[in-house]
Amino acid sequence: MKTADSLIPYILMSVHPLMHASLLVTGLILLGTNYENFFQITGTCPASSGEAFDFISGKKYTLMNQAMIAHVVCLISHWTYQLLSNYDIKVLANVFLMFKMMFYFIYILMIQQSIDFTECSSVTDESQVMAWLTFEILTFYLNIVSLAAFIFI
Repeated sequence: MKTADSLIPYILMSVHPLMHASLLVTGLILLGTNYENFFQITGTCPASSGEAFDFISGKKYTLMNQAMIAHVVCLISHWTYQLLSNYDIKVLANVFLMFKMMFYFIYILMIQQSIDFTECSSVTDESQVMAWLTFEILTFYLNIVSLAAFIFI
């Protein structure tokens, strides 16, 4: 066994780089080909304040941009981890690995907290951006379930 084998659950928890790359590329394709319709929300929210109103009035753009940036940061952190591991700089490599895991975990919790509202959910749930952000969260939790199954087996 290698000394870094104990970090395997952290590697798996932060999602494989291929998953980050596929989510990044798919998100960029969605934004690049259908930008106007992707952010379009039909209907109105009667409340002039609150999380749903913030989401409709502009937070949806911020959350989507943060999603793309988070995947880029995770990819760069993972590649840095691999590069440093290749040159036997294990301690610094593991710091980048832990940063990747914590960064992605915090990002997912932030997104989940930002789209979890009850008022005007009938309006926002019909939008493509809400579907994409929900898919990002679902991907993370499915990864956690597969990690638990891996550790159990």
